[in-house]
Amino acid sequence: MFRRINYALAYCLISIGALGLPTTVSAGSKSNFTLFESGQVRPLALSADRGRLFALNTPDNRLEIFKVGDQRLTPVGSVPVGLEPVALAVRNDKEVWVVNHLSDSISIVSLDDNGGGRVTRTLQVGDEPRDIVFARSLSDLKANSPFGNLVR
Repeated sequence: MFRRINYALAYCLISIGALGLPTTVSAGSKSNFTLFESGQVRPLALSADRGRLFALNTPDNRLEIFKVGDQRLTPVGSVPVGLEPVALAVRNDKEVWVVNHLSDSISIVSLDDNGGGRVTRTLQVGDEPRDIVFARSLSDLKANSPFGNLVR
């Protein structure tokens, strides 16, 4: 009986080893996993009326939209944008601009009355944009990149 249990245990350990799974875990063990996700620059913004919170979900390439309540946030929308969104800016009550680091673009998200939105335009801005700032007029738009700035 014990011999069968030992064989079964040995078979399980060999199977785990063949799958490449760790058979022992120690507190000092180092992982070979490297995180290549871009760092967020400006991942949160409130609407002017403070009724909506916009948050970037960088790993899932989405702009998440929440309704701001008295004591809680209620999810109302999730909009797919470009690869690795790192910054956002609220242009007005109907538009949010999202800087996508890996896809070298800015997604312009139009907001609907139900709280959701959709990408209506994508601007290709050059290599690895990091942030966006609005001045008083759209002609003063500035997008920052480590390789230069886009000014329109």
